[in-house]
Amino acid sequence: MSSTTVGAVRQSILLFSRVQHHAIGRRPPLSLPIRWVANRYIPWAARSSFKAGIHRVNDVLMEIPRPPDWGGGGEFHMALGTYEHTELSYVIESLRPGDTFVDVGAHIGYFALPAAKKVGPTGAVLAIEPTPSSVAMLRRNIALNGFQSVKVIEAAASRSNGHALFAVDETVPMWNALIEQEGQSQSRAMRVQTVKLDTVLAGLGGRPVACIKIDAEGAETAVLEGARDVLERNPNVRVIFEVSGQDPRRRAQSIATLQFLEQRGFAFRRLRTPGIGPHVGLASLIKTLQPGPWQQSLFNVVAEISWLRRS
Repeated sequence: MSSTTVGAVRQSILLFSRVQHHAIGRRPPLSLPIRWVANRYIPWAARSSFKAGIHRVNDVLMEIPRPPDWGGGGEFHMALGTYEHTELSYVIESLRPGDTFVDVGAHIGYFALPAAKKVGPTGAVLAIEPTPSSVAMLRRNIALNGFQSVKVIEAAASRSNGHALFAVDETVPMWNALIEQEGQSQSRAMRVQTVKLDTVLAGLGGRPVACIKIDAEGAETAVLEGARDVLERNPNVRVIFEVSGQDPRRRAQSIATLQFLEQRGFAFRRLRTPGIGPHVGLASLIKTLQPGPWQQSLFNVVAEISWLRRS
């Protein structure tokens, strides 16, 4: 496809996404046909326009591997810049030159690379990723852009420094996750190093942290338990993480994460197309964590210290 055609595909996907999340797209009688069309058009358009290799996306260069044709973990959308578009836009808008950004579950750098460009040479980006194949491509992508401010940690962020079993998805590395409990579904497992964010950031000289993005497939609470000092020392930090109500286990994990942060004075806002919403209480968030279409039951939340605690 020509760059003009790819640009048109990108805009059409973003438009469908906005319609889906608008009030008119969430209510009967239009919600069902809009979702039906979007769930077929968007995957087809992203897959049809994809070409494996190096892409210029979100104003950085990225080598992006071809995912499974059924859509997998989102690389089709990464190549268009439509993957988690609202979330990435929020991160970039919230960062300033010289800031420190922590990317837990960095994968191949979709968030870390644009963040490095935004914070510049005086800033710092900490990219934490345990999957060896993803780390190798992440390092190549950093080199492609010549970024010197990105530090890669090949490990899983967790509540303690040590080692743990890591469930490996055979086809979609983005879905790899720490095994938090016995019986947790897994295709196969490998042993990986675990690190506390408190330990890693202490090694950076205790730099103030502006933003932490966590994509840990249900292990978000473990990540935050290893970052108690970081959260306490950085009253202006924003934490961005995914919650889900798609199944009882993920719902319980999401509620535990929300409760952990609320107990430490954090308030919540929901990230949704086309941007960030107003503050919402814990009880209201929990009510939205119900089984249903993934567009409704899985979403990202921004946590920030409540102004009441600041005062």
